[in-house]
Amino acid sequence: MRSFRRSLIGIIILALIGGYYYFYEVKYRGQKAKKKELSETIFPVKSINVTKIVYQKGKMKITVVKKGNDWFLASPVQARADKKAMKSFLNTFPELKEFRKIADVKWDTPEFGLTKNPTRITLYDKKGHAYTAIFGNKNPTNSYYYTLRGKSKVVRLAWIYPANLLNKTVYDFRFKKILALPADQIDKIHFVKKDLDLVVQQQKRHTWQILSPIKAKGDRYSIEAFISSATDQKVIRFLDNPPQKPSMFGWDHPRMKIVFNWHGTLKKQKKEKTTVILVGKNRDDTHLYVKVVGSPTVMIVSTGYLKGLDKELFDFRDKNVWDYDVDDVTEVTYKNPKNHLVIVAKKNTTKGTWELLKPQKTRADTRAVENWIWDLSGFRIKKFLTKNEFTSLANGTIPAAAHLFELRVKTAKAPMTLKLYHVSDKWIVHLDDSKWYDIVDPKDVPKTFVTVFQLKYRRLLDFEDTDVQQVEIKNSTGDHLYKKKKIHWYLMEKTGKKKVANIDVLNFLWELSDLKYQKALDKLPNKDAFARAVSVTLYGKDEKSLGHLSFAPTADNKGIYFRVKGRKKIFFIDRQGTKKFEAAYHKLVNPKKKE
Repeated sequence: MRSFRRSLIGIIILALIGGYYYFYEVKYRGQKAKKKELSETIFPVKSINVTKIVYQKGKMKITVVKKGNDWFLASPVQARADKKAMKSFLNTFPELKEFRKIADVKWDTPEFGLTKNPTRITLYDKKGHAYTAIFGNKNPTNSYYYTLRGKSKVVRLAWIYPANLLNKTVYDFRFKKILALPADQIDKIHFVKKDLDLVVQQQKRHTWQILSPIKAKGDRYSIEAFISSATDQKVIRFLDNPPQKPSMFGWDHPRMKIVFNWHGTLKKQKKEKTTVILVGKNRDDTHLYVKVVGSPTVMIVSTGYLKGLDKELFDFRDKNVWDYDVDDVTEVTYKNPKNHLVIVAKKNTTKGTWELLKPQKTRADTRAVENWIWDLSGFRIKKFLTKNEFTSLANGTIPAAAHLFELRVKTAKAPMTLKLYHVSDKWIVHLDDSKWYDIVDPKDVPKTFVTVFQLKYRRLLDFEDTDVQQVEIKNSTGDHLYKKKKIHWYLMEKTGKKKVANIDVLNFLWELSDLKYQKALDKLPNKDAFARAVSVTLYGKDEKSLGHLSFAPTADNKGIYFRVKGRKKIFFIDRQGTKKFEAAYHKLVNPKKKE
């Protein structure tokens, strides 16, 4: 009973001590520390709560206000504020800490610089409370600024970074680009210059159509680069109260006129808006005048601004001959009339593999066919020709096509047919539903001409590297067994397992799967060719064989013979074709040996 009472008394004492610690040491002293910290802050306000800034230096007074998530200058001009400048300002001044106070000095001592042209900053919070501080000269060590907080006449030291925050101008606070207008908000562009009157429209995100002077698909990247050039140019100087003389700046006969029809990002902003940029005269050899219609301000920019805008109709047009997704292609036909060649490849949409239907039915190399389709999609137009221009180039007639390609795409009802002509040393293509004949880059053409041998399946082994769990290699030095444990590969030795670099095993498997024979022989020219052959066996889960082959160099050492289990032919690949495979093989079995 006595021991129980002692325990109870001990618990009560611990509870009292705990309560004292929490209420005095934690809560009271914590509040006291917070008040002390607050008292050492020049601007005791968080940046997120700042809604207005007044910045004064001499006769200059700048007012910046927050509207929503953006900042705007309210005086001496009304304009959008620069995001980077505001971020730097708000990262520095709200919650700025003083370094220390300087006691027993007069605040108006000239050395402090707090009376003659100091920088006065006032921050306002959401409730309208004002927090003011004055910043003067730097101290002798050039590390801190002499500062007065609020109405206090106690001189303090504060560290300001970057230092030029105390020497800002209206220009520094101001948004310095011509427009803040994202490309995805633009619905239509009307661009007028001396020799071009162009209208393009955005049908859906990143899809543009030229409406005038012709109807054609627009080049997304060129058009969006044009928008960026027109809106993102840095303004070197703003003229906020210029003379009202249009001829002085070139507004009566502008060099260029760009009309943007755009919409806002909010659901309420359904009504389309219009913004017009005028490009005027040169101010001097390196600068010119630009104006946004409706604004009294004239902007001075570098003459380099013209480089991104001085475009022709060709620049805005889509220069891709084809418009399809490679994965949607289900059948490809290639005809070469001169060689009496017809190749037809068809996709097994269930398996995702390809087979050749003509000139003979056989398995196709899926990667080779898909690479070919990629090459076909890569035709780039160098010049657009009308039918009359094409026939004129071809001596008044439309010649027979030198090559013909036909694609069936699951997203289209009818096949797409492309004819390729060779006229006057130029390669010209014509898509069946187009009125244009397009001169294409000659570098794009040769890789689209394929042979049956290139497309037929010629790989020695058919496997996926992710399915391989074991690799067994037998050569003159012995057996090498590599096993995969979770995500790592190990060489199994009598003394135990030794970790090997994953990339070495994977590189070997990649190069092995990429081997394609160049000749298929019925028998070996030399019976002893495989006397010292290297064998490779791959295993999947439950040690199921995924393939086995052996290989040995030819007698003249110019190539390698391969024998594949389950196949009667002997396959030959020259040394150039096996170079990467041999390097990967030696790196795996002799990791310390330099190639």
